[in-house]
Amino acid sequence: MTHLIKICGIKTPEFVDICAQAGADFVGFVSIAKSPRHIDLPTIGKLIEYAKPTKLERVVLTLNPSYDEMWEINKLGADYIQLHGDETPLFCQDIKATSNLKIIKAVSIETMDDIDAARQFENIVDILLFDTKPMAGEELPGGNGQPFNWNLLNDQKFNCQTMLAGGLNAGNVQLAMQQSGIDNVDISSAVEISRGVKDKALIKAFIQSAKGNK
Repeated sequence: MTHLIKICGIKTPEFVDICAQAGADFVGFVSIAKSPRHIDLPTIGKLIEYAKPTKLERVVLTLNPSYDEMWEINKLGADYIQLHGDETPLFCQDIKATSNLKIIKAVSIETMDDIDAARQFENIVDILLFDTKPMAGEELPGGNGQPFNWNLLNDQKFNCQTMLAGGLNAGNVQLAMQQSGIDNVDISSAVEISRGVKDKALIKAFIQSAKGNK
């Protein structure tokens, strides 16, 4: 089985190349000011353009964007917008109606109630991304390196594609996929040597492990 892999928080052309060569399927660029992985939209636009010759799907991550911000992201030529805030199903419908963007909606998971709440998006968005609910006092909605109970997702079926995030690394990704029943994975912090700084060897090791290659 082919597992889809997204490497998030890429900042430079060098790491676009590394992700492509290592076999990633998606590359994520973060437009969230508080994030150590944040880069501005003009820089993201250049990276999106740089990644065009590759097979990578290009994703812009954002948090509670305004309509103006969404339209600015649409102009960059990304394949996906990834929403990490309190965006509503109606807002997602508006993105579908007014832009060329596909949607990844990140949902924070702690209990079955959170999974049930995610179902309001399943007939609207292209991918539901299940991530760990941030701890009290944590400023960032994702990329915090903490797992959740993957078994909560086992046997859950959705009317859209699904993806797993939160505390994944090369050592646990196969277990996470087995327990959750989700084959597509997203990683950021565990392929960094310091907060916001990616590492080539860690990216390669994670992709090899996720795809089941030795």
